[in-house]
Amino acid sequence: MAYKDDYVFGAEFPQRRLYARVARAEQIGTGPYARHSYEFDAVDVEVSSGGRFEPLFDADDQRHFALVRVVTTEGLFDRTFGTVPQPGYWFALDIGPKGGGPITFHAQLTGTGYSVMSRGTLQSATFLFADEDLGGGPDRGPDGDGGGRGGGLLPDALRLTEDRVPVVEVEIDGFASIRRGTGKEQEKGRIKVGLRSLGAAASVDIDAAKALANECEFPQGALTQAGDIQTVLASKPSPHAISINDVGQASFATLLDDKQRPLVYFDAGWPVVFNGKTAPKSPPSLSSGTPVIVSHWDFDHISGFFRFPELGQAPWIAPVQRLGPGARKIAAALAGRNLLMGWSGSSIALPWGELVKCSGLPKMVNHSGLALIVLLDSGKKALLAGDANYESINLPNTSFSYLAVTHHGAHFEGSVPTPIAGGALGIISVGRGNVYGHPKAASIAKHTRAQWLLDRTAGTRKKRRGDRTFGP
Repeated sequence: MAYKDDYVFGAEFPQRRLYARVARAEQIGTGPYARHSYEFDAVDVEVSSGGRFEPLFDADDQRHFALVRVVTTEGLFDRTFGTVPQPGYWFALDIGPKGGGPITFHAQLTGTGYSVMSRGTLQSATFLFADEDLGGGPDRGPDGDGGGRGGGLLPDALRLTEDRVPVVEVEIDGFASIRRGTGKEQEKGRIKVGLRSLGAAASVDIDAAKALANECEFPQGALTQAGDIQTVLASKPSPHAISINDVGQASFATLLDDKQRPLVYFDAGWPVVFNGKTAPKSPPSLSSGTPVIVSHWDFDHISGFFRFPELGQAPWIAPVQRLGPGARKIAAALAGRNLLMGWSGSSIALPWGELVKCSGLPKMVNHSGLALIVLLDSGKKALLAGDANYESINLPNTSFSYLAVTHHGAHFEGSVPTPIAGGALGIISVGRGNVYGHPKAASIAKHTRAQWLLDRTAGTRKKRRGDRTFGP
């Protein structure tokens, strides 16, 4: 089935009010006025009636779930709505087909994933709280991959000014400057942020939003022991090869035996509709029951759950991380089938490698998940990094024959792993024409200076797109 059969572009844009968690914040241009892409994992406000959300995650009905992507400059979002989105921030959003707000793309969840897209505007954005304000979350001050300043809602901080404009008082670590006209004033390490919108201020129910966010925690019944994970993975023979599958702008790798049969999947990605045009004409051929290791809970690493029914019948080994509504829906479905194995402990040794628990702060989802070191039956070693900075993987003092390049070739901090020899193969899982501009020139340059020979699933002028192979 070709991608055009999966996706609908140019659908009618809805008028919708949503509770939404920032899943991704990424700069997509360069310079002081560079645009940013802010992606929200969202669900309709109306589902909060009565404060019960369990049916929302258990039901087959997808109509309440959406992804919202806002494209604007950091400064414009800040000036218009009074704060800058960071991964782990929760907002109340009003979106609609018309208005003077930032360009907004809406993706509706369907049976095959977030596959129906429309374009409209963001009409209001009201910051509610951050993950760590819910208790048991990461330390105060999320900066995620967006790199912006951190903050957290102070207890009982939401209030109205005399002219009925909602204001929150936010504690800021290392707040550097205040710009005129932004509605901010510094006061003993705190600032007051006016939650302005282009229309009337949204009516928000903080208690309902917090109840939803708490319901989006990783399912506690799915927490597992190292021995259970070893039982699933150690029973597999040493992989003969690794296929970095061409899934467009997403991540999906397959560990193969000597007869090209799948042993383990690392990530289970498929493009959401924002990058739907990068999808391959034919999806990968999958085997039911093959275990899945998830590096982290970004949709381009987990959306294969919706697209490929085989993946919903297999155990998923996943990091215990904060989730948004859509990601929690996947986790709930797997947990309900006793197929979700949540891991938050240290790295786990395997007969053919190591499942690595990355050392990034919990608020930094990309860098606090799982990576995989694979020892092929040839004795060659490969690193599958997911989206993690290599330094967060705590690599042993060793070199690698193969490298699945981190984060689709996006910008990253820190150094590059050492290849076993100059010209060792590094593969970038990426889709041509993706909305983020991956791979970035700086990332390619870093890997090239470290003497990695790079290829990409998207293809080059001399080589067609397609799966790429490590080994044998």
